[in-house]
Amino acid sequence: MKADFDIAASDYDQTFTHTIIGKIQRDMVWEYLQKKLPWEKPLRILELNCGTGEDAIFLANMGHEVLATDISTHMLEVCKAKVKQAGLENQITIRRLDMTKLSELVFTEKFDLIFSNFGGLNCLPPQDLKKLFTAVKNRLSPSGKLIAVIMPDFCLIESLYFATKRASKKIFRRRTKSFLSVNINGVPIKTWYYSPAEKIFTPLMK
Repeated sequence: MKADFDIAASDYDQTFTHTIIGKIQRDMVWEYLQKKLPWEKPLRILELNCGTGEDAIFLANMGHEVLATDISTHMLEVCKAKVKQAGLENQITIRRLDMTKLSELVFTEKFDLIFSNFGGLNCLPPQDLKKLFTAVKNRLSPSGKLIAVIMPDFCLIESLYFATKRASKKIFRRRTKSFLSVNINGVPIKTWYYSPAEKIFTPLMK
């Protein structure tokens, strides 16, 4: 997975972050974060799959301390350059992290928020995602939260698109127990889709 996103890193902002659809989707996430996170109290935040750092910079500009992590070295290089340009090196720490190894890492403090945007967690098969949720729960402070954007197993707009193309076999393509190969900047990425009702989410409900 690391090599896949290394390839996508060089033009990810041009092909997604700065596009109309990319901005609309990110603005929706940011609006949600602004409603849920305090402005008057700085939080300690762990971001999984930070990519090129767009969300880390937003959270730091809200006054929070962010540990921005990703498995892709090239994504982190882009992130580091953007953080430096924004003058936020004192608020954003950048670290390479394989999120499947989260349970093995030792942190000096627990986090007030663990955040992951745009389906980064969809790169994990069910058994790894379940382990991650358990690790996340153990890394949160008593009042800490997980906020993650996970792509669901049904997307109305996508299904309507395939219907107009008369691609009937693809209308419900996400509803599979296996993964789909999704094109990200020309790179095929193994992607699993999840229903919010699945038992895999129960470690965070207890």
